[in-house]
Amino acid sequence: MGIVTRFQEKVADGIRSKRSNLSIGLDPALPGQVKEDAVPSRFLRGKDPYKGLLDFCLYVIDQVADSAVAIKITHPYVMGFTDEHHQMLTSRMRERGVLSIYDMKLGAILRTAFAALWYCHRWGYDAVTLNPYRGDVGATIKSARDMKPGLATLVTVLSSDPGASKYAGRARVGSKGIAEEMVSDLVKYRPDGCMFGSGKSVTYPLLSKARRALGNDSLFLFVVGNREREAKRLLNHAGETSLINVGRNIIYSDRPGRMAEAWVKKLRSFL
Repeated sequence: MGIVTRFQEKVADGIRSKRSNLSIGLDPALPGQVKEDAVPSRFLRGKDPYKGLLDFCLYVIDQVADSAVAIKITHPYVMGFTDEHHQMLTSRMRERGVLSIYDMKLGAILRTAFAALWYCHRWGYDAVTLNPYRGDVGATIKSARDMKPGLATLVTVLSSDPGASKYAGRARVGSKGIAEEMVSDLVKYRPDGCMFGSGKSVTYPLLSKARRALGNDSLFLFVVGNREREAKRLLNHAGETSLINVGRNIIYSDRPGRMAEAWVKKLRSFL
């Protein structure tokens, strides 16, 4: 199945040492950006809003670090961050033994894609997510891996949003579904892992094919919101080298650490 990458080793070590299959989606929304689940006012009062966002993120990292194998930060929520903000986040995650994933679903011609990889590398992230429907995913994966140190890549195979369910979930390339065709291509490109949403488009046959093709060491990251039934279904079928990403249910709770611990126990009971 190919050489196991350093990132895959770190994922496996985190799952084993923490006895956890939890990834946390850290999407720090400002009041006004969203109708509910925003950064609490105590983090923002009397501060520059981005300093407040940063303080909230650092607080969450400290609260959940013992439970989470990885933390995934979604690009639109941190578009106001400076280099220093990002570097403070990734440094804190590294200090606390948590892998950092920058979720930007990057898809562009290589010249443009590399410009984004350069920033993610400069900021200190361990991994970046890619959008295979645009650009040259093979060249982007290679360019990320060739960086010093290497930047890991997770390819978004299917997400949970309505557009993906309607279009990507139904589209075909010849006799194959588009997601199956994509998995076949990824065997050549060897990303460090794949990211999936949840729901009916993420089927058992697709996951079985992907696991056989990409191997047991490849990270499968599932974004489930707070849907326990989907977490159980996906984790049960995709195997131990998988992470379930839970976001708002944890980070906006009164006690993020306790909520993360509760999720870890649930996920372990599903295996």
